[in-house]
Amino acid sequence: MISKKCSDKNLEYLLKQMPPIQDKRPSQIIYRNIQLVLAKKQKRKRVIPILAAAAAFSILLILTPALFQEVSLSGHTNKKENYPILQEYSQKHKDRPTRSETNIITKVKKDQDILIFGVPDQQGQNVIPLSLIIKKQDIPYVELLYEYKGEFEPRKLGLGHYFLTDFNLKEGKGKDILIDVPEKNDINLGSVYNNIFNQSVFESFRGSGYMNAQYFTGGKRGILFGEMAEPENGISLSGYENKGYLIFQKDKDAPEFLAPSPFNSKSFYAALMDMRKSKEEWHLQSSIPENVAIEKSVGNEKLKQVVVFFKKGTELEDIPKNRLMFEAIMLAAKEFGYQSISFEGIKKPQRIGNIQLHKKNKVPLAPNPINEVIVN
Repeated sequence: MISKKCSDKNLEYLLKQMPPIQDKRPSQIIYRNIQLVLAKKQKRKRVIPILAAAAAFSILLILTPALFQEVSLSGHTNKKENYPILQEYSQKHKDRPTRSETNIITKVKKDQDILIFGVPDQQGQNVIPLSLIIKKQDIPYVELLYEYKGEFEPRKLGLGHYFLTDFNLKEGKGKDILIDVPEKNDINLGSVYNNIFNQSVFESFRGSGYMNAQYFTGGKRGILFGEMAEPENGISLSGYENKGYLIFQKDKDAPEFLAPSPFNSKSFYAALMDMRKSKEEWHLQSSIPENVAIEKSVGNEKLKQVVVFFKKGTELEDIPKNRLMFEAIMLAAKEFGYQSISFEGIKKPQRIGNIQLHKKNKVPLAPNPINEVIVN
C-alpha cells in the first residue's frame, strides 16, 4: 500500500503544477505543463511497485477534472484570455477571433470607432489591413493601437508580426504621427523592409485623421533602412493609392483577406482588369473570376460616383467567391476616390451578401473586420 507520506508528496507535486486563478501564461504553455505531468507519471510506473503505480494513477484521474476546470476558470477570469484551453485544443479553429460573413465594414454605430492594423504577411511581401470595431473613446488613436494590439494574434490568421507597436508612437503637432525606433534596432533588411514598413504605417494611419508620418531614430530625424544611402524621413498619409484588391490566404485552413495590389493602376477600370490576374510570386489570388465579364466602368468625378458595367444578362450565385469579388471592387473604388458605386448588366440575383446589386452602394469604411465589438 502506498504510504501517506508518499501520497502527500504526489498530491503536493500535482498541486504545484496547477496554474493560479490569475495565471497570465499563454494557454499553450499551461497545456504543455499538464502534458509533462502526465508524462512524468507514466515514467514513474516503470520504477515503483505496480500496486503503488495503480494508486498514484487513480489519484491523478481524480484530480485531472479539477485541474482542467481550474485552467478553464483561469481563462475566463483573465480579461485578456479570450478562449478557454479546452476549446483551443478540442475545437481546432474556434480560437481565432470571431469574423463576420463579410470582408468589409460598411457602417458603425455612433458610439463606435474603427481601428486598422496594417499587418505584414509572414513572407514580408504584402501588408493586410485588419479592422477592429471598438467602443468610441476619448483617447488618441495611436494609444488605442497599443491598447488593442493584444486582442488578436496575427499568426493564427496566417499573417506575420505587427511591429509598429514595438516602437514609440505618439502624436506630433498638427496632424502628424511620430514614429521613433531605437538606435539599436533590427531594421536592416534594406529596401524590401522599407516598403513593408511604409505600407504598414500607411494602412494603419491613413484613415485616422493624420496627414503625415515622421520617422525618427533615437530622437533624431529619419530611419536608415539597411544599406540605404540616406535615411527615410517619413511618408504622406493623405491621398489615394489607385490600386485594386486581391485575395490573400496563407493556406486552405487560414481565413481569406482582401489585400491591396502591389501595383498601382492608371484607372479604375485598369485596376479591375488587374484584379482578374493572380500574382503567384506575391501569394495573391485573383478576386474577379475569369468567367465574369466586366465591359467597362464609368465614373463621375464631380459626384464621386462610379458605375461598373457587367456583360448584359449576367447571372451570379450568392456564394462567398462572388461576395469577395464585389467587396474587392468596392474597396478598389474607394482607392480611386469614389464614395459610391453601382452595378449594371446583372440579371440576378438582387443582392449578394449585404451588397445590393441593383442599387447604389456606399464604398466601405474599412476592410477585413476580424472580430465582434470589443467591450471594455
